[in-house]
Amino acid sequence: MHSSLTCLLFVQVNNKEYERLGILGRGGSSKVYSVLCPTKRTVMALKRVALERCDQETITNYMNEVALLNRLRGHDRIIQLMECQVLRSGSGRPKTLQMVSLIENLF
Repeated sequence: MHSSLTCLLFVQVNNKEYERLGILGRGGSSKVYSVLCPTKRTVMALKRVALERCDQETITNYMNEVALLNRLRGHDRIIQLMECQVLRSGSGRPKTLQMVSLIENLF
């Protein structure tokens, strides 16, 4: 079990633990962090979107973004989506969208 301090430094996506390195940016309902993938020792981007206050149309738009990134996987000028997870509230409503992307080849 992680202590509360450790939980601030690590985040899990699909049962894979990533080390949070810093914040890259933020928007209205999302934050993007740089994270370290422990198995690949590669820096990646983790986008966390708070869906709790989003309307259904906005949630659908985020899910369409995920679908589009999946379809464009393998293109060298497109962010490569590696992991995606939707965390749900007790009622089953989407609460948080987490997307991990490989960013090393974009710069």
